Amino acid sequence: MFWKGEEIITHCLSFSPPPPSFLVFLLTLFPHKHISWLGLNDLNEEGNFVWSDGTPVNYTHWDYGRPYLSEQHLDFERHCVALMSDESIIHWHDELCDFKRGYVCKRTTDPTISPTQPTPLTELVPFGKSMFQVDPTPRPFAEARAACRRNGSDIASVISVYEHAFVSLLARRAGGALWIGLNAYETAGAYRWLDDWHMPMTGWATDEPAQSQACVHLVAGEGWMTESCSKPLPVVCKKSPGVCVKVFWCESSAQIFFFFFL
Repeated sequence: MFWKGEEIITHCLSFSPPPPSFLVFLLTLFPHKHISWLGLNDLNEEGNFVWSDGTPVNYTHWDYGRPYLSEQHLDFERHCVALMSDESIIHWHDELCDFKRGYVCKRTTDPTISPTQPTPLTELVPFGKSMFQVDPTPRPFAEARAACRRNGSDIASVISVYEHAFVSLLARRAGGALWIGLNAYETAGAYRWLDDWHMPMTGWATDEPAQSQACVHLVAGEGWMTESCSKPLPVVCKKSPGVCVKVFWCESSAQIFFFFFL
């Protein structure tokens, strides 16, 4: 559909600003390479991007080098914005408005309708290059890991902010908390992922980790929390692609940047 397609009743999606979990929700809608129109555009004034529904622009997620402006690219008048998803990455691109794209719509919720009770997502779900699965049966950590391994996976490592937000969504649907594969009982207090992935990011909750506990669970809306390994909890399992993360460091001035790629 063209950006101006008359069939679009509601406004294309606007952000104000979204939590990371919402960006991940979009990735679950479009798990592979996908392009969809958003409601952002600069049709009225070059370079002044506004949302079609009037929402203030207080958040953007442009790809590197975007947006293109007419004084930089005279042959392209890219006035409409599309969401570009590629497995575990989302960015925004400005595009020619007459391209045919999918689209994402948003409408105001009806306050008189009660939200439905979430249920655990127990089937294998692809995200990025891995597969995730929730086992909703509460078990101590060791038994939960054994349940994952019987299915050819392991308790999930969480190696990016996108995976953290995705597992948070799974935890919310499973009642709020899930065992994850971060553990210190084999390493004298040094937390590591049991599937041996690197730890390029952490998602500890406030005042964590509490070094007296070796096992870790993720609590939706809170982050990673240490817990007694004997506590029964549901678990999130993960089948990794079998490809190690490519890691390198880049030093610039007084700052050091860490990059990792799958």
